[in-house]
Amino acid sequence: MEYREGDLVVIKSGGLPMTVRWFIDSAAAKATGREMGVHCDWLDNNGAHHYALFLPQQLERWPPKPREAP
Repeated sequence: MEYREGDLVVIKSGGLPMTVRWFIDSAAAKATGREMGVHCDWLDNNGAHHYALFLPQQLERWPPKPREAP
């Protein structure tokens, strides 16, 4: 999955919604020497700013689509 600046995402395992700051795919990572991933920013419940780099497969768009029953 590809992400764009400003997309809202959430970690699949749960957590607060985050904003994508930038996305580096594998081709861009090889070309630039930067680490592949989705760089996200979010505010916690106390208003403190956080940021981290995630693998694309760890995230899903927010709000998440309802999951189908098995």
